[in-house]
Amino acid sequence: MTQTRFHALNIKTLIATACLGLFIGVQAELNLEIPDTLTTVNGGSAVQSMPVNFSSVGLKRLRSVRRRSTTVEDPELNAWIRGLGRKLQAQTSYANRPFYFVIVKDNDVNAYATQGGLIVINSGLILRSSSESELAAVMAHEVAHITQQHIERMIANSERNVFGNTAAVVAGLLVGSKDPAAGQAIVASALAVDAHRGLSFSRSAETEADREGLRILANARFDPNGMTRFLRKLNDGVDPRYADISQYLTSHPLSSQRVNDVGQLALRYGKYQGKENISYAYMQEKLRVLTRSATSGGKPTTMVRRYGQAMQAFQQGNATQATRLLAANTQQVPEASLLAKSYVQLRQYQKALQILQPLVQRYPAEESLILPYADALIGLKRTAEAWQVMGRIPLTEQTSLEFLESRQEIAQLAGKLGQAYLSIAERNIRIGEYRHALIQLDQALKVQNNTPYERQQMQQAIYRAKRFKK
Repeated sequence: MTQTRFHALNIKTLIATACLGLFIGVQAELNLEIPDTLTTVNGGSAVQSMPVNFSSVGLKRLRSVRRRSTTVEDPELNAWIRGLGRKLQAQTSYANRPFYFVIVKDNDVNAYATQGGLIVINSGLILRSSSESELAAVMAHEVAHITQQHIERMIANSERNVFGNTAAVVAGLLVGSKDPAAGQAIVASALAVDAHRGLSFSRSAETEADREGLRILANARFDPNGMTRFLRKLNDGVDPRYADISQYLTSHPLSSQRVNDVGQLALRYGKYQGKENISYAYMQEKLRVLTRSATSGGKPTTMVRRYGQAMQAFQQGNATQATRLLAANTQQVPEASLLAKSYVQLRQYQKALQILQPLVQRYPAEESLILPYADALIGLKRTAEAWQVMGRIPLTEQTSLEFLESRQEIAQLAGKLGQAYLSIAERNIRIGEYRHALIQLDQALKVQNNTPYERQQMQQAIYRAKRFKK
């Protein structure tokens, strides 16, 4: 999906762009640390290019995570975390490469990055952060690990390791050679993800990622002191919200010296003149409700707390209570979207359309608005129109599985059986179930009323499924 910026109904910016990434690592008896002779590289431009098929590797990792983990597939949260990540990525020499950002339901304060630009963020880390800049700081640090090619350097170093066979086995897990075009691509994505989770960076790599991450953070107009605040909370060990950080501390060794160094570097950027975006508070509150967490690290305003109460009522099937909480003062897009979904649940479809029509005109490709809009049209028996709305949304690798499931249902209701099969196949591709995807695509091609364009969509999906099935 192309980059989308939400704004408040009163024209204030709503959904910001910021993201996060922390590299998980455990068990490091092998010498897989990066040597202490790294040179800082701004944006990665001076790092030697590695023979990695960046896009293919990232897709394999992403699909493996979506297949094996409990990923958050809410379209609104997905758009927000991707937007945050893109804002940081834009400040690097990797700005035009595909990065993938995904949230998994895991209460640990942790996250990790892999080859191919995949950054996996635990919900627990987002919920324990206290501001948008703290979250962005962690992400910027992780983006720096990727742009500085720390993983590739670790692999190269392990291949030269004098300890021989043991290190070579781990390097073999990471390097692989089934796909010559991929070079360093890992043979089995499931093993690859586990291997990345088990890596540990050296002190020099962490220092480099801190320095480069601060540069990315400041250039993306976040508060550089967000990194200092986050590290201090982890290092102090006095905040009970950060008690479960053992995995993070294993892979990101913390010391008072490192925290002080980051603090001194952050001060060089001067006093922060920006303003935290309210979208962070709304999305943190939504994630808290969806993951059934008791509290979060932020300090929600009365407006955000009310939104959280309405979200909880909606999740419990009490749409009437949700509308009471929201209808009096709906100023932000998440509030408007939730109010519209509540009206759909109450079968007040015209009210839902009245709220959504101006938003859909402004953001015609935003999944989180299109879904309730199409549902309202279905409720009014305007099935063909609902399919037109759904069918025009371009499908990307990070299209939410929730959206694809709704797309399949609406296509079937509209008599577009080929598109229904295609939707199921696209979902299977995104979780790495290529054999099932090809079966569904074969059925799709047999449908008689496919247009030439639709047949082309199906053929392209077959090509993508076969390419990765090998």
